[in-house]
Amino acid sequence: GTIIQELHWDPSGRYLVIGGNGPDNGNELHFYQFNGTTLSLISNFNYGAGASINGLSWSTDGAMLALGGQTSGAGNNEIEVYSIAYRFDTTRQ
Repeated sequence: GTIIQELHWDPSGRYLVIGGNGPDNGNELHFYQFNGTTLSLISNFNYGAGASINGLSWSTDGAMLALGGQTSGAGNNEIEVYSIAYRFDTTRQ
């Protein structure tokens, strides 16, 4: 099953990131775009089997996403920061 551990809107309110134990590959990040009516999955990322996502936070400009979690194995706590390329804008190729 799926367990949602964290979810956050980006500052613009157009994108939602959900972190948790997904149905596909263990702990995953799922990125959705919101058009005012519907959420559409635009990207997903596998954080790793046996890992856990414990926290997510967007930067104030929405260009970066910080993830706090634990990789498989005891005591492997880490923080990762991702640059959100093009803010998922498919018109900017």
